[in-house]
Amino acid sequence: MSPLEQVINILEEIAYLEPNQFKSRAYLTAIGSLKGKGEESFIRRNHYKDIPGIGSSIEKKLLEFKETGTIEKLHKLRKQFPQEC
Repeated sequence: MSPLEQVINILEEIAYLEPNQFKSRAYLTAIGSLKGKGEESFIRRNHYKDIPGIGSSIEKKLLEFKETGTIEKLHKLRKQFPQEC
């Protein structure tokens, strides 16, 4: 799975788990914007706020993913809302 696909999957899970409907919608909007960009564009970028639908909060999460391969907010939400198997 490519880095763009990975970050989209993470953002989708965050959107699903996020209890604030406005934040959830923001993640879904960002996902739509990212899907319109190519893999190379995602990898080369050092900023994302110039992409419509991506604000500073989500930009920080994208940069966190590029640096660490994960987004801490997802881990916090998983602990807060454990899914039943």
